[in-house]
Amino acid sequence: MQQPSNADWPAVEQEFHRTWTERYAPLGVSWEQARAAFRFGWEHAQSPAYAGRDWSQVAADLAQHWCEPLEATEEMAWDNLREVVREGWEQARSDRQPGRAPTGPRPGGKARPEGG
Repeated sequence: MQQPSNADWPAVEQEFHRTWTERYAPLGVSWEQARAAFRFGWEHAQSPAYAGRDWSQVAADLAQHWCEPLEATEEMAWDNLREVVREGWEQARSDRQPGRAPTGPRPGGKARPEGG
């Protein structure tokens, strides 16, 4: 399967916005926070540096590279947006549409039924 290019971001951004509206906005995650996290995961999943590695192998490294905005807030902390980043990562690594819930903890640390 051919990986999407960063030039495809505008097309998938609309789908991520729908996912945010349905899943993350009700949890208190702003679109600005979610957009940055989705894109970070989506772009890094396409990076040659992470080729052949799955989420469990890269999450700790991505946490170290998570760049908070100049006016960093607690809401932009990795622990609060990890699963949003993961969703961006998983979307880029698969041919599924955004919106399918990943397993594992939700933003804010709430567990999903199938820990992953």
